[in-house]
Amino acid sequence: DLNSIVEKATVKKRPSFQNKEKWIYYSNGHGIDILKLVAAQVGSHWKDIYQFLTAATEQEVTSFSSGYTSDHERAYAALLQWTIQDPDANLAKLINVLHQYRRIDVVEKI
Repeated sequence: DLNSIVEKATVKKRPSFQNKEKWIYYSNGHGIDILKLVAAQVGSHWKDIYQFLTAATEQEVTSFSSGYTSDHERAYAALLQWTIQDPDANLAKLINVLHQYRRIDVVEKI
């Protein structure tokens, strides 16, 4: 379930409420978690996206593969980890990497 994904991704350091809140965008009174939205769309591209954002080693990427049953869970955990590791993580960086991997379809959904 989603709570276990979050816990696994944040073992080293828990994100502050403010950090998580900055990824929630409100539209018509509904909060949309941008990280969840992206994670649900990128499929197996999550590995490339995570490596681009964090300069992670192949071993670090592989560590996300165990313990999750689907790519969207791995993608969400990896994106959460990026937001924890990089204090400058922001929407512009995320959109940039999506453009790099020609995932304009995902950018349009944001």
